[in-house]
Amino acid sequence: MPQSDPLLAKEIFDVATTQPNFRHSYSSFLVLILKLCRSKHFSLIDDFLVRLNSNQYWVTLTFFSYLIKIYAEADLPEKALNVFYKMLEFNVKPLPKHLNRILELLISHHNFIMPGFNLFKTAHK
Repeated sequence: MPQSDPLLAKEIFDVATTQPNFRHSYSSFLVLILKLCRSKHFSLIDDFLVRLNSNQYWVTLTFFSYLIKIYAEADLPEKALNVFYKMLEFNVKPLPKHLNRILELLISHHNFIMPGFNLFKTAHK
């Protein structure tokens, strides 16, 4: 039965991680991350990205698209920008639509115009 409380779901996820010979599936990471995002527990997401990377999961472009969209809709430009750079750490090549989405979000915030400009300059090299 799915757990409706995202923090309890995270706790169960973390306990399961400690079990010998157990490895979460990529799908379980994805479901929990999206559940945490929908409930606006954004501060917990970075840890899961680190865990996905350190455990060498193959992460899809679609996953990053979801995160960028969620952070953009939550009006969190810094988080969205970090996800964009995180894609590169996972050797996932962003598409022009990802760059456009990030740039649109960044330039809508006055204090993110320079990071947006810098991203644009480096993306076209």
